[in-house]
Amino acid sequence: MRDLHRRLARLACGVQLDAAEVERAEFGPATAAAVADFQRSRHLLSSGRCDRQTWSALVEAGYSLGDRLLYLRAPMVRGDDVASLQHALGSRGFHAGRVDGIFGPVTSAALAEFQRNLGLPPDGICGPDTVSALSRLGRRAADTLVGVVREAESHRRRLRELALVRVAVGRSAGLEVVGDDVGELREFL
Repeated sequence: MRDLHRRLARLACGVQLDAAEVERAEFGPATAAAVADFQRSRHLLSSGRCDRQTWSALVEAGYSLGDRLLYLRAPMVRGDDVASLQHALGSRGFHAGRVDGIFGPVTSAALAEFQRNLGLPPDGICGPDTVSALSRLGRRAADTLVGVVREAESHRRRLRELALVRVAVGRSAGLEVVGDDVGELREFL
């Protein structure tokens, strides 16, 4: 219980923890409210109970970039530090994938490419030297993530491809209504 209170206090959830609950290491109404607030902030089911998913999210939220070594392993490393790394790489032009806080193969490849570009050993391990290099470079002015740009371009291409798609629907038994609707849709377009 003390660990839960310590983690909630460190994250400065929107609800103030009750000093008496913390002192007695109780899970009372104030703790439940703080857990529910944390759950809402992480888009989890806001039950106010500290279930396995909530506890995992609390642990992951406790890491900042540079607190630990980040590298590809199984199971994959998760945490706010990974999300910060993904964002930092993406904003500097290295495609680390979607900012999801999971250190997967795409993040590892982006990290190795970043290291190679800066003359660091391209080992795919985010340690003190890599964190220092990221902070020295600063952010690009636009702070646009490469992954966001790539995803938008992918959607734009799909729309163009869809415009070229032709669908043929025959008017066999039971499909008369669909055929009529397609005809109306074609007239609408």
